[in-house]
Amino acid sequence: MFQIIVCLYIATVIFSALNKLMSDLIEIAGAILSASEKKLEVVSHNIANTGTSGYKSQSSFSEMISLSDTPSLQKTNEAATMRSTDFSQGRLTQTNSPLDFAISGTGLFKLRGGDDFYYSRQGHFQMVEGGRLMTAQGLYLQQEGGGDLVLGTIAAQVQPDGTILENGLPTSRIGVYSPKNADALTTMGGTLFRSDEANIENASNAVIRQGVLEAANVAVADQMTLMMGSIREAETGSRLVQTYDTLIGQAISTFGQGSR
Repeated sequence: MFQIIVCLYIATVIFSALNKLMSDLIEIAGAILSASEKKLEVVSHNIANTGTSGYKSQSSFSEMISLSDTPSLQKTNEAATMRSTDFSQGRLTQTNSPLDFAISGTGLFKLRGGDDFYYSRQGHFQMVEGGRLMTAQGLYLQQEGGGDLVLGTIAAQVQPDGTILENGLPTSRIGVYSPKNADALTTMGGTLFRSDEANIENASNAVIRQGVLEAANVAVADQMTLMMGSIREAETGSRLVQTYDTLIGQAISTFGQGSR
C-alpha cells in the first residue's frame, strides 16, 4: 500500500513538472507566432506603400525583442502592436507640377481635416474651391500662423522658405513644422501623423522645393530580408507547437499504460 502511495506521489510530481514545461512551451510558441505575424503585417504595409509619396517606413518593436529572453505572450503582443517610424528622407523626384511640394531636410506639412490637424511629408496637392490646396485624402494644407493656405492662381511661385509669390508679391507662407519629440508622434498609417500641439514647433532649416515630390523611404531589399526572417520565426513557432502535441500524446500514453 505504501509503495502504491509513493508511486502515485512521484507520478503526480512528474506530471506537474511536465505540465509546467508544456505550458511554458506553448506560451513561447504563441509569443513567437504572434510576433512574426505582427512583423509580417508591418512589412506587407511597407511594401504596399513603396509607391506612396512621403510614406515613412514602419517597424514593429517586436523586431527588437530577443527570443533568448524567453518572451511572454503578453509582453510580445504589447510590443508587437507598437510601431516606430523611420523619418529619414526619401528620394526627391522632379514632377514639374506647380502644386507638388517636397521638404528638403526635416519638417512636416500641417494638414486640416474638419477640426483635426495632421502632419505629413506627402506634398501632392490639387487646387479646389476658394483656392485652397487639398490632398487626395481631402485634407487642406495649412499656412504658417494657422488657417488654410489659399492661392489666387495655380501659377503661384513657392520660395525655398515657403513664401508664396503671386504677381511677384508675397501673399502667404506654407507652414513647415517639426516635433520636439519625434517619438511622441502617433502614426496614422505612414503618411499622416498626429501630435499634441505642445510638441510642435516651426521648422527652422527646412527647404521647400516646388514641382518635386519625396518618394517613400522603403528599402525593398531590407523588407524582403525581414519578411524571410519572420517566416522562419513562424516556422520555429509551428515546430514548437508540433513538439508540444507530440509530448502531450506521449505523456497521455505513458500515464495511461501506468494506470492499468
